[in-house]
Amino acid sequence: MKIIIDRSTVFVPNSVLSIMYIDGIPRFVTLENRHKLIPVGKYKAFKDYHYGKPGDEDNYEVWELQNVPGRTQIQIHIGNEWNDSKGCVLIGERFGFFAGIAISDSRKAHKLFMNITQDESELEVIIV
Repeated sequence: MKIIIDRSTVFVPNSVLSIMYIDGIPRFVTLENRHKLIPVGKYKAFKDYHYGKPGDEDNYEVWELQNVPGRTQIQIHIGNEWNDSKGCVLIGERFGFFAGIAISDSRKAHKLFMNITQDESELEVIIV
């Protein structure tokens, strides 16, 4: 399964908003922290876990990009605003506005993304 994150959408002061394609079909929107962007390139991703506080609902399965130059634990995870990311890709269903530019319905989008990719053991993620 091939995932393309197309950053040609919108660059704003703290965020980069993108469209995520799954096998050529636009499915989700993404948001990245503009100050900690993942370098453009092709990455393999494997399933891992995002850990929040012990016992809270922020412990969940994610896809983690491998071999990101100078970085580790780069995940596709839940979040809405640029400061929800320390360098990961946040996934949502549509662009929105909270305290600033954001994405919305992130939990719902993440759950659907994980369902779509559930039978995969590895993803190819291309950031352009």
